[in-house]
Amino acid sequence: MIKFRDKFIIDADEHNIVIRELGTVQDENSKNFGEETVTVLGYYSTLEGALLGLEKILIRRSIRDKEHTLKSIITEIRALHKELKSLIEEE
Repeated sequence: MIKFRDKFIIDADEHNIVIRELGTVQDENSKNFGEETVTVLGYYSTLEGALLGLEKILIRRSIRDKEHTLKSIITEIRALHKELKSLIEEE
C-alpha cells in the first residue's frame, strides 16, 4: 500500500491496482457524521497507469475547484509530476 498526501491510497488486489480516497462523512444529519469513508476512484492494470490516473484526477479537480491562468495550471502540473516522481524514486 502506498499513501499519497494522507488522503489517497494506492493498493492492489489479485487483479488490479486500486486508487482509493480517504474522507469523512460531512452531513451533520447523518448518523455516521465524522466517520471515515473510503471511496474507490479507479482500477488500473499497472502501477504506472494508476499514477497517471491519480495525476489526471488531481489536475481535473484543481481546474474545477480553483481559478487558474494557463501559466498557473502548468506550474501546478509540473509540481504534481515532481511529487509523483518522488514516490517512484524514494528509497
